[in-house]
Amino acid sequence: MADRTAPNCRLRLEWVYGYRGHQCRNNLYYTAAKEIVYFVAGVGVVYNTREHKQKFYLGHNDDIISLALHPERVLVATGQVGKEPYICVWDSYTVQTVSILKDMHTHGISCLAFDLDGQVSVLIRDRFGGMGRFKDGLRCKGWIFDISWDLYQQSKLVSCGVKHIKFWSLCGNALTPKRGVFGKNGDLQTILCLACAKDEITYSGALNGDIYVWKGISLIRTVQGAHGSGIFSMNACEEGFATGGRDGCIRLWDLNFKPITVIDLRETDQGYKGLSVRSVCWRGDHILVGTQDSEIFEVVVHDRTKPFLIMQGHCEGELWALAVHPTKPLAMTGSDDRSVRIWSLVDHALIARCNMEEPIRCAAVSTDGIHLALGMKDGSFTVLRVRDMTEVVHIKDRKEAIHELKYSPDGAHLAVGSNDNSVDIYGVVQRYKKAGECVGSSSFITHMDWSTDSKYLQTNDGNGRRLFYRMPSGKEVTNREELKLVQWSSWTCVLGSEVNGIWPKYSDINDINSVEANFNSQVLVTADDYGLVKLFRYPCVRKGAKFKKYLGHSAHITNVRWSHDYQWVITIGGADHSVFQWKFVPERKSKETLHLAPQETLVDSHSEESDSDQSDVPEMDSEIEQETQLTYRRQVYKEDLPQLKEQCKEKHRAMAMKKRERAPASGLRLHFIHGYRGYDCRSNLFYTQTGEIVYHVAAVGVVYNRQQNTQRFYLGHDDDILCLAIHPIKDYVATGQVGRDSSIHVWETEFLKPLSVLKGFHQFGVCALDFSGMHHSHTQYMGSKDKIFVIKVNPYMPDKLITAGVKHMKFWHRAGGGLIGKKGSMGKTETMMCAVYGWTEEMVFSGTCTGDICIWRDMFLVKTVKAHDGPVFSMHALEKGFVTGGKDGIVALWDDTFERCLKTYAIKRAVLAPGSKGLLLEDNPSIRAISLGHGHILVGTKNGEILEVEKNGPITLLVQVKHRFSCQICLTSGRCCCFSPDGKSLAVGLNDGSFLIVNAETLEDLVSFHHRKDIISDIRFSPVTGKYLAVASGDSLVDIYNVMSSKRVGVCKGSMNYITHLDWDKRGKLLQVNTSAKEQLFFEAPRGKKQTIPATEVDKIDWSTWTCVLGSSCEGIWPAVSEVTEVTSACLSNDRKLLATGDDLGYVKLFKYPVKGKYAKFKQYMAHSTHVTNVRWSHDDSLLASVGGFDTCLMIWSHETEGRREARQCDSEESDIESEDDGGYDSDVTRENEIIYVIKALSTNVRPMTGVKPLLQLKEPSVDER
Repeated sequence: MADRTAPNCRLRLEWVYGYRGHQCRNNLYYTAAKEIVYFVAGVGVVYNTREHKQKFYLGHNDDIISLALHPERVLVATGQVGKEPYICVWDSYTVQTVSILKDMHTHGISCLAFDLDGQVSVLIRDRFGGMGRFKDGLRCKGWIFDISWDLYQQSKLVSCGVKHIKFWSLCGNALTPKRGVFGKNGDLQTILCLACAKDEITYSGALNGDIYVWKGISLIRTVQGAHGSGIFSMNACEEGFATGGRDGCIRLWDLNFKPITVIDLRETDQGYKGLSVRSVCWRGDHILVGTQDSEIFEVVVHDRTKPFLIMQGHCEGELWALAVHPTKPLAMTGSDDRSVRIWSLVDHALIARCNMEEPIRCAAVSTDGIHLALGMKDGSFTVLRVRDMTEVVHIKDRKEAIHELKYSPDGAHLAVGSNDNSVDIYGVVQRYKKAGECVGSSSFITHMDWSTDSKYLQTNDGNGRRLFYRMPSGKEVTNREELKLVQWSSWTCVLGSEVNGIWPKYSDINDINSVEANFNSQVLVTADDYGLVKLFRYPCVRKGAKFKKYLGHSAHITNVRWSHDYQWVITIGGADHSVFQWKFVPERKSKETLHLAPQETLVDSHSEESDSDQSDVPEMDSEIEQETQLTYRRQVYKEDLPQLKEQCKEKHRAMAMKKRERAPASGLRLHFIHGYRGYDCRSNLFYTQTGEIVYHVAAVGVVYNRQQNTQRFYLGHDDDILCLAIHPIKDYVATGQVGRDSSIHVWETEFLKPLSVLKGFHQFGVCALDFSGMHHSHTQYMGSKDKIFVIKVNPYMPDKLITAGVKHMKFWHRAGGGLIGKKGSMGKTETMMCAVYGWTEEMVFSGTCTGDICIWRDMFLVKTVKAHDGPVFSMHALEKGFVTGGKDGIVALWDDTFERCLKTYAIKRAVLAPGSKGLLLEDNPSIRAISLGHGHILVGTKNGEILEVEKNGPITLLVQVKHRFSCQICLTSGRCCCFSPDGKSLAVGLNDGSFLIVNAETLEDLVSFHHRKDIISDIRFSPVTGKYLAVASGDSLVDIYNVMSSKRVGVCKGSMNYITHLDWDKRGKLLQVNTSAKEQLFFEAPRGKKQTIPATEVDKIDWSTWTCVLGSSCEGIWPAVSEVTEVTSACLSNDRKLLATGDDLGYVKLFKYPVKGKYAKFKQYMAHSTHVTNVRWSHDDSLLASVGGFDTCLMIWSHETEGRREARQCDSEESDIESEDDGGYDSDVTRENEIIYVIKALSTNVRPMTGVKPLLQLKEPSVDER
């Protein structure tokens, strides 16, 4: 069996060729030990020029783009790019980390500065102009190019950038800016660099080459023409100041900024046209200069015409070409900068360079070491003599880039692989005459290898195919028996049985860019898109092989090669332009005791996810996170923004023109609603003339037939209904809703048709309604000084009415076209919760917040009667008496004068009649509504329950919020729940971070755990056997438990924010996770190892369920203008044809699955008044359940297939109808943008519409709040 263990040999970073000069400034300094500190790729470099040695700081995981040196010149601070960039402070002697500063910035940290004492010393700015000081913070609009502490004034600093310079003062923990005043001494322009001097003097370099001199915040003079163009760098030292600019000149100035000398690097022996200085550092007699083209010069002042070129590197574009000499320690590289360079691996130096006419993409050296072949981006290739870099031949037979070159082992032929999907064979002796062609590939050629006898060639292509050809004819070999005894001269192909184990699980076929085998040591080195160099055993046959990996490159590594004697490994970075030389430490030396430099311990990482038997090893999780979070997108310059914005507009216009797939043919119909709006409403529950019950919940008016247990719905509202009134004679109902322009709907209960819609008079919401006996009268006083809870029209005199509310009782009468009101006369002012008229026109009875009943005659209080313990929320008048209900959970019958209580009914579980539909949530629930009719008392509770009380005592529960339903629902007492596959167990996640598993039949606790502090946001049993339980929390973690052993067996780490959704694959071995940071992550069960899976592979995975809202399969569910949390839930039907979603705006939508492409068509349904927190299909797809967040109701929708579906009014929103004049589109996008979404957004004043996964429990409001 093949060995899957990691090899015992290792790599050690020995040398880095290059310097980061592009897009960076002021990143090159002398340390206290007279060494040079700079950075390249993701490595901080300390270079000793005397001993020609390098030390490396390897604490970063992405491109370093800024560097600052402490005034004592020992500590170094470096800042990087990334989704969550951080700053490393490290020691230049030991290259060990002193501190890591993070969690303050996004995108990248491009400016750093130390203050004088080094305490709380790092100032940074992100790529969009944000600027912050650790332990303090500030924001600065506009791009910032440089910052500097004023070392002569404590707590003062200066920043500069696009058309501004700012002077900041630190006072306590606050930074206060003052903008520089240009005045008449200079033009307002972009400032690129600055330096501070004594006496509040600041010098700054401008874009036009001038130097501005500032006193305090005022510009006092200008040094015109200091440089011919922009001044990129300015450095202050004891001798004076040094400046460097785009003109390639270094200027030295004394302490009063008077010129000393000029050094024009373009005119020196090492200079060239177009040289641009990006960094300058002056110490004593030496000046360090960093250039745009990745060069470092050292200039001795007294011999300034002969600068030393101490470091060179590639620049501009990407670096792809790499080859090694077959007999000498030489490496050849070629880049998009059109240069080919030869490096000495022994001397660590550039020994030859030649500029070509085209960008170079690949290279190869002939077996005798005489010729160097270069493949060009334009489809040509050139052959040079290695000894003098003169041209031998230049041939162009292809139009696409040449991606790979290989000389045959006998030196007779050169194979040239191009992006034209073919390999051309050329005869070397015949002056590279074409001898054959290989045309079997269907995609571009990526890798090639010759057999040892030069008779066969194997190739890999972009489609993941491995093909074989006879040489030199190029005829494809299809009989694999012919290849069994073939020995390969080299192995650089990424496909084949010999390298099966190098591929990470779920990786794309192009993720690994380069490999090469060391046959002598039986080890294989790989380079990938994640900036990782890995060592495997060779051959690497079995999947999941273990390896050792090494970080340093900040971007994708494009090529890797062994040196001729296998002493070194050479790697090149695509976007970081750097060449890394790694020392190979064989197995025998690794076993010996070696002296390792401190930084070397940082390089060697002996394992990745496949190399650990543990699930909770922090360093493993952080390394996996490094692989998945590396990004190759770099800084966007300000001048690019207009173009990018226009591209975005064009993209949206192009998307709008595309013909989208039709909405699904089947639809939904509202079937039943479990719930009643009682928690903040009163007196909203009545009998109709026919004995049905009418009430409201969410945005729906409900007519309930208690005998048949059926419901009918009025769906005319588009937001929360707050109040309901019924006509005293006819079956007319009036309902009022919330909203900026809140409306009142009058509708009849037989056919549920609207009779009238009244709007334009109210703001925020209609909270009280009443009918007169003669006609409709609707009055609402939201926004007045006194909050109103109830309004009642005098049934005997319709021109009179009363309102009751917070600390008032008012009596109104109509006068002309208006109403005149007077407060009731009472001693101590009480808050009134309910009121009714009595047996005569002047008698009024009201219930108070203290439990008293106030008896009024006209406007005068006659007496009070104690009725309840706690507020009296509802009251109903009978012909010969009254019935009241209060917070104490008691229903009381009274005589017509409130002298005597005739009977009380305690609402308790023990007295429920056998025919009740469920159980009470608690005994003695707060009673919010009472009504009489048809020989019964109708009671509504704060917990959303509706009960019917018979006068002789029995109580029947008719409606409640919670309902036992055969699919997952969200429980009121918890946050999420899930049935086991056999339906016998129910797992429930709670708000306090705990979860429990109960018996699904008896609801008895089986087991509980409490490992997290934040809410449990989702919970899932693995499919088939339900062996594992995945528990997601607001702590950004997913715990995996073995249900059989009741133990936690894995933890999924690496998410940036709290987990929102979970799904298992059908095998129960892979988890898909969505987070609020818009991440789609994958973890292997049960250990919780993070996996990187391309989108194309995700679509091929057979998922047990799909409830996630991110991914290519559901891309089209997101509206045109959306946030991450706008689509709150999704659920795929069991037949995998329909995807139902719920969103923050209260819509339930139906899509065809898969939902590929943006802005897919859909059918949408409105009934919830607030965010839909969850949707789930039943086991047979006949029903869909949805739950609302703040409306606290469970809605059951019946699924109607195309044949059974009938057209019903209010069955769905407008997007359910095809428009003929919009190019065949549904009108969903237009209406979402122009009508529906805007109106819903304006409703947030009263009812928040975007509360996804709310973190705060609803508390019982005080009486004053009510």
